Amino acid sequence: MKRHVICMLALFCMLFFSLSQAAALEKSVQLVQREGSKQVTTHYSSLQEALQAFRKSGAKITLLNDVEESVEYSGNYSLTLDFGGHYILGQAGPGLTHTGRGSLTLTGSGGIIGKTCGLYAAGDRGIVLQGGTYKAIESGGIAIHNPASQLTISGAVEAEGEVALLDSSIRELLIYAGIFQGTGEDFALQKTMGSLWLEGDVRIQGKNGGLLLQAGPSEGSLAAAQSSRINLGAGGSITAPAGAALKVSAAPGWDVTLAGAGKLQGDSALQLLSGALAIPPEATLFLSGKVSGGEGLSLRGGTYDQMPAQGIAGGLYAVKSPAGAYTLQEEPPQSDTAPESLTPQEENPSVEVGLRQSNGEAHGWPAEDSSGQNWGELAENYTMILLPKTGGHPVLMESLALVGIGLWGLGTIWRRK
Repeated sequence: MKRHVICMLALFCMLFFSLSQAAALEKSVQLVQREGSKQVTTHYSSLQEALQAFRKSGAKITLLNDVEESVEYSGNYSLTLDFGGHYILGQAGPGLTHTGRGSLTLTGSGGIIGKTCGLYAAGDRGIVLQGGTYKAIESGGIAIHNPASQLTISGAVEAEGEVALLDSSIRELLIYAGIFQGTGEDFALQKTMGSLWLEGDVRIQGKNGGLLLQAGPSEGSLAAAQSSRINLGAGGSITAPAGAALKVSAAPGWDVTLAGAGKLQGDSALQLLSGALAIPPEATLFLSGKVSGGEGLSLRGGTYDQMPAQGIAGGLYAVKSPAGAYTLQEEPPQSDTAPESLTPQEENPSVEVGLRQSNGEAHGWPAEDSSGQNWGELAENYTMILLPKTGGHPVLMESLALVGIGLWGLGTIWRRK
């Protein structure tokens, strides 16, 4: 009897466990959509089933558990997908592919972890990322790849892969928030066509490249010339310790503006390869690293840890602060060049210019680079004198010079008489 009771209990437990597992599996995904005047809630075990089930715009799918599948949305209706703290774990290729004509909004914590790609956006309509983590875990992986859609990133988004974000769409890429971490040898974030509008505390980090912007229409495209803007907030940054933080190649007539209060840091902070890029006067960006560009580079604002070799706008000068950084100002720095009155004379090869302090001590002309001298201070504390190049007493040489000048003056007066 006892044996039968134990067996029955064991069977009951196994049945209960199986039913629980089945129920949990059945409720992996929740779909809420309107049918007539009612909102209808349906549960599915597969996200792909839910993506194929709704027939009207405005539906919302919420993950109730992690789902281990690679899915595709090819519908014609607008949809919101709430991760609900869970993940789409892609099994092959991208975790989520969008090829439909309906717009797609991704929101909530959780996200997509794919093998070669996290999110692949090839649909006709836009995709809005309001949250989520996007990863590609295989070699050469791209966390977010957008070859066709209008992509807008407006929330707390984190993207990580050998390339964090690759956007080759001719449409404008809009970024208002996010962290983009590139783990490979290429640029972390790449916009290779169209226009980029970046605004806010966005952080982009790669090893050899931060942000690559190739702005302009595609070859043969009839798109009118537009503009691109990168406006980093105070907490925003673009960094690439071993490469270029920002590299820009813009089509003719496609102006690029770099503004804000964030930081660009790399071996090269900024490289302009072609087109026009301007840093406006109001920008308080800090650029750490080399700055280079052609005639299209116009620097009017910003702070630099190295004096820009090119691009300082006309009428402005790079002035070094006591902290060692350079800002652009209208007044030239006093240490740029020595006034002509303090330039060493080279007419007489037998003498050279020297300096005498107020205590009578004489010195040769400072040996260090003259660009490092404060000439105003030098003139106030020293008297310029002539020193013989082959030795001699500076006071005697000064006296002989005065005697010579006196004799020359007397001779001139005598001749006039």
